[in-house]
Amino acid sequence: MEVTEDGRPPKINREWFRTRYGQSFPDLLPADKNEFLDTCINDVYTLFYGVGDLWSHMDRREYVDKTQLCYGLLIAWYITDLFPDLSLGVVSSGGIPIKMKSIGGTKIQFGETASTAGAVNNADLLQSLKSNSYGAKAYFMIKTSGKINLFFSHG
Repeated sequence: MEVTEDGRPPKINREWFRTRYGQSFPDLLPADKNEFLDTCINDVYTLFYGVGDLWSHMDRREYVDKTQLCYGLLIAWYITDLFPDLSLGVVSSGGIPIKMKSIGGTKIQFGETASTAGAVNNADLLQSLKSNSYGAKAYFMIKTSGKINLFFSHG
């Protein structure tokens, strides 16, 4: 299994992303979109650097799989929010966190928003991830990783 110098899972690349998310981003499949997709991947890895440590307490295979899955979801969220015309069939709220969604007879309600959480100390800094279905899945993964409370408990 491949390991990086810092022991983190290997960074996903455009081929990894296209294989798993290409059906939702068909305009990003041609080679002339390589630079754009590489930039989006680099942006997300910079914005969410800490995700690379969230599952480090698990066995190596799970650590790699969960980390790469979360980064894939974050990249899909990022592209969908910033470039909604590039996604196909992805429900998005244009960057505004989704509070509740009704599909058929099923209602899904997400937690309290940062604006109603009260004091700034209680604000959910990841709230913006709830603006589309990819981000909501990444949000859930991050919040249930087992390590997220360590990042926000120092204060």
